[in-house]
Amino acid sequence: MNAGKKLRTMLEKSTEPLIVPELYDCASAKAAEMNGFQAIMVSSGDLACSLTGIPDLQLLTLDEFVAVTDRITNMTDMPLIIDADEGFGRPLNTYYGCQRLVKAGAAGVLVTD
Repeated sequence: MNAGKKLRTMLEKSTEPLIVPELYDCASAKAAEMNGFQAIMVSSGDLACSLTGIPDLQLLTLDEFVAVTDRITNMTDMPLIIDADEGFGRPLNTYYGCQRLVKAGAAGVLVTD
């Protein structure tokens, strides 16, 4: 079952809210898994701080988000949601970026405007 279907099934079957911790790397994903969480989410702010040492100023590229998505989804079976900030540019960039993130293993992508 692909990641998106797994997340949809999980949400459809649940009668309780799904608590999803925000994280930024494989170690924090493994900690979430060890503590019984069913799904995880990459926080763009936490990822930016971990990679640059400064707050999220939207300096990270799509390639950096794809790389962390690929790493995390290769070490856990939990569905991963990606906080993709404003979608990396114009609407077509957002569409392309979401497609790349899903191809890298993301179960869902959160885009805020």
